Amino acid sequence: MTIINLENYNASLKDVYLITGQGVTSNIYVFTGETLTIVDSGNGAEENRIRPKLKEIFSTIPNVSKTILTHFHFDHIRGLDELTEFYDLDIFIHKEEVPFLRDLNLKRIKEINAGDKIMLGEYLLDIIHTPGHSPGSVCLYEKKTKLLISGDTVFPNGSFGRYDFPFGNHQALIQSLKRLTELDVQVMLPGHGLPTFSKVNQQIQHSYIAAKSYS
Repeated sequence: MTIINLENYNASLKDVYLITGQGVTSNIYVFTGETLTIVDSGNGAEENRIRPKLKEIFSTIPNVSKTILTHFHFDHIRGLDELTEFYDLDIFIHKEEVPFLRDLNLKRIKEINAGDKIMLGEYLLDIIHTPGHSPGSVCLYEKKTKLLISGDTVFPNGSFGRYDFPFGNHQALIQSLKRLTELDVQVMLPGHGLPTFSKVNQQIQHSYIAAKSYS
């Protein structure tokens, strides 16, 4: 796993870190502040354990108050086993994804819906429901910094999330991408791959056009 201090690449991302993992696993974003929030939790493999990386960032392992899941796929949620072992934290996920977490026997699951707002460290982000990759996929957007946490809905360089998994929906994904083209985005933090800090609006537009071409 690798730790990237995102402030080194964009000054607006103060106290925001990216933890990348090995194998098929999601990016993990760490937002610090009065409380610590984690976006997605990786695949839970031993080589992708989260706490050792938190210790590298903070010297001592801080308390994690909540985690936000962009969707229910295993490579984003299996790290919850580690987090819930050590922390009494709130787990936020779109209401349509809650049933997929039942076999994990989790406590303190909080439903989020389109139009809700959520604090990540010092950032207040809007919840955008972006179904297609999964029924309850969400992106998070802050208008002030023009930051988009895009999960597996849209990726840099004109890419987009797969819709051929169970519960995927191509037409829904196209509509979700169209919705994202209406935002003004300067920073994209995707669920996989590296963040992008330039020409993000154009890249999202290209993703939308590419998705439509598969119709």
